[in-house]
Amino acid sequence: MTVLMKAATAGNPLIIETLLSKGADVNAKDKDGRSVLDIAKMKKRDKAIMILQKHGANE
Repeated sequence: MTVLMKAATAGNPLIIETLLSKGADVNAKDKDGRSVLDIAKMKKRDKAIMILQKHGANE
């Protein structure tokens, strides 16, 4: 699990924005094939979902 995935799980918009601005891979996948966006959706983190989509996360 990447730091960005942990931030999405926690639903922390400030950390998500910071990581993305520093080059974190918005489309990274975990060992089970789940993307950062998938994880945010599973946890119902609406702000995280919006930020990830704004930064080009694949559906």
